[in-house]
Amino acid sequence: MRAAVLTEPGAPLAVVDLEDPTPTAGEVLLQVDACGICGSDLHAADVLPLPGLVMGHELCGTVVDVGPGVEGWAPGDRAAVLSLATCGTCAACLTGRVRKCATAQMVGIERPGGYAELTTMPARDLHRLPDAVDARLGALVEPLAVALHTVQRAEIGIGDNALVLGGGPIGAAVALWLRQAGAHEVIVSDPVAHRRELSLAVGATAVIDPVAEDVASAAAARCGGAPPKHVIECVGLPGLIQHAADVAPVDGIVTVAGVCMAPDQVVPFTMMAKELDVRFAFYYTRPEFDAVIDLLARGRVDVEPLFKALHAHNRCRRRRCDAAIVLCLIDAGARVDEAQGVAAGRQAAHFVAARRTGRRRADKAGGRLRPRLEPDVDIGQRDVASA
Repeated sequence: MRAAVLTEPGAPLAVVDLEDPTPTAGEVLLQVDACGICGSDLHAADVLPLPGLVMGHELCGTVVDVGPGVEGWAPGDRAAVLSLATCGTCAACLTGRVRKCATAQMVGIERPGGYAELTTMPARDLHRLPDAVDARLGALVEPLAVALHTVQRAEIGIGDNALVLGGGPIGAAVALWLRQAGAHEVIVSDPVAHRRELSLAVGATAVIDPVAEDVASAAAARCGGAPPKHVIECVGLPGLIQHAADVAPVDGIVTVAGVCMAPDQVVPFTMMAKELDVRFAFYYTRPEFDAVIDLLARGRVDVEPLFKALHAHNRCRRRRCDAAIVLCLIDAGARVDEAQGVAAGRQAAHFVAARRTGRRRADKAGGRLRPRLEPDVDIGQRDVASA
């Protein structure tokens, strides 16, 4: 099979030929139909010294084979995959809190992931996809579940107002779920124009350009003079937690979903003086994962703007986009081509999917691809780079 593997921190991934994996007891072999590129993958590729690692955890696929002892799954079945391989027997697993499993392995980090034509997963960590959920929707289940869990952690009440920091894929998905949850004003702050447009398309009621406006004042003005009760951080860069605390109101709730892998500094007194409730959101629960699949299957959530945004960015020329451009299509008919696809800033890139349709070589970029992005803005202090 072909796969995109890490080489060294900060270096391009290499597209290589690997032996097809074989499912062991309790596992299934999946043909990867689609796999998204997560912003955390982009961060991890810069720092992880794990040459040969197959990344990718936002995936769905079709069962090709099953290992000994597997029941309920057969070749041809379609599934979305948890981004964790769990034990299935501990108290956390039995109550659906999969990230709390003490032995859980992160797919694409601690075991091979979806940047390949084939992968194996424990059968218990597959979630069946109905016919109404195609491969591109299947690859969105995991990030949508992350966003849904974020909104659940924030404990949004009917009629509450919320400010979302960051309009990348997770921030946009959080805005979508906030409206589904009954939030009144959903305001998204992002320095990049097309991400503000995307946020409005998925349900945000207002957007803020943090380069041109004071975020706290603009958000309060939208909410009739009172700042939003909830601030949700969806960027994951140093300085953003402090920014969230700065713009949050007295007795406000700050929920952190952005994955920051660099050292950060905060001023605890800001949070103490306001008596803020600061909480973190990480991964999701099984019921939330199933709920996303069900809502997609029934057409209860409109995620088409996410795909329209991708298609629009695909038409941009590299020099005219606001951030570096990456695409990692391992399949077949597709080429590894840096002139297509967009992952905007270090906040981005859940929208690129790879579908296996054959085995033609990806020769456009010499069989290599670069899932590494340079920051397009320095926490709202500079204009977006245009080159």
